[in-house]
Amino acid sequence: MLVYLVLLAYGGILTWIFKGTNQLLSEWRYYIPSIIIFITAYRIGNIYARYHRANQLIYSLLLLISINGILIIISILFDINFHESEIGSIERAVGLYSNPNRAGFVSCIGQATAIFLIADNNDFNKKIIAICYLITLAAALATFSKAATLVSIILLMRVFFVKRFTSKWKGRYLNYLRFTLFAIVVFLILNFNSIYSSLSQKQASRYTQLYSFLQGNVSNETTTQRAEIAMFAWDKIKDQWVFGYGVGTFEKMDIGFGTHNQYLLLWGNAGIFGLFVYLAFFVIWYIKASKLSHKNYKTYSINMLLIILASSFTSHTILVNKQYIVALGLLFSAYNYYVFQRKRIPNNIVI
Repeated sequence: MLVYLVLLAYGGILTWIFKGTNQLLSEWRYYIPSIIIFITAYRIGNIYARYHRANQLIYSLLLLISINGILIIISILFDINFHESEIGSIERAVGLYSNPNRAGFVSCIGQATAIFLIADNNDFNKKIIAICYLITLAAALATFSKAATLVSIILLMRVFFVKRFTSKWKGRYLNYLRFTLFAIVVFLILNFNSIYSSLSQKQASRYTQLYSFLQGNVSNETTTQRAEIAMFAWDKIKDQWVFGYGVGTFEKMDIGFGTHNQYLLLWGNAGIFGLFVYLAFFVIWYIKASKLSHKNYKTYSINMLLIILASSFTSHTILVNKQYIVALGLLFSAYNYYVFQRKRIPNNIVI
């Protein structure tokens, strides 16, 4: 959040220069609620971490994300729109969220958290954690978010490489999860044609677009019109690429859309300096995480970094999603307490 505050302060100065004080206050109101929510969640998480109880918050977070995951699965199976409280054809389920991409990435956070909890030494029910992982995996796929699907596949592959930091008795559930995932993958491969044919045209096209995108075909079709939006944003950015235009300029551009891309938004609002600070934050995060002696927490931290990197390619700004902010506040509080403050990670807690 400190990174965002620096960028908002810098972008605010530019807004004041280009648009005046009234416009500056109007744009800051857009971000203030998210900042307050993040600080609140962060402080609560930090207090729990001090008493070695951060595991309780993280486990609770997993359960809450899994509940929404169940609603997503029910929604896609029975065509129930929980967000709008109506029954109708559901192409992309969201549960209680308003946006499939947000719902998909929050489900990815659930997957990363479940992977960590099931591999680590804790007193939580490993069977429930394994079930939560399967629920959040299915939920992410049910949103038909291409980015969330890709991240979920990467996280699934990482399950087979994560090390076990728990007793042999508790650790058996990690092996059960691996076996279950392997069986599911084999089943999907053997029944691919029948499953694919059961999808609606829109659902099938999204997976076709993802496959085409991974082959290097970057177009309006494979990016769901985001390529056109990105080109429009770039045409405007290159005229003021060093300093940017100020906060609020790229949240909604002249064509009526936001950038759908965090990197372009920061570049347009705060110039190359803003983009550099944001990317530097990820580099520092990765360096800190890669040096962790607690290998399982290292895996968890890098998984979270992967999710944030990916979501930044598809979101207007990660500060818009308030539920997302709560999750990040709780997660970063433990990360900050045990990493940046160089506190020893007790062997018997989960962060």
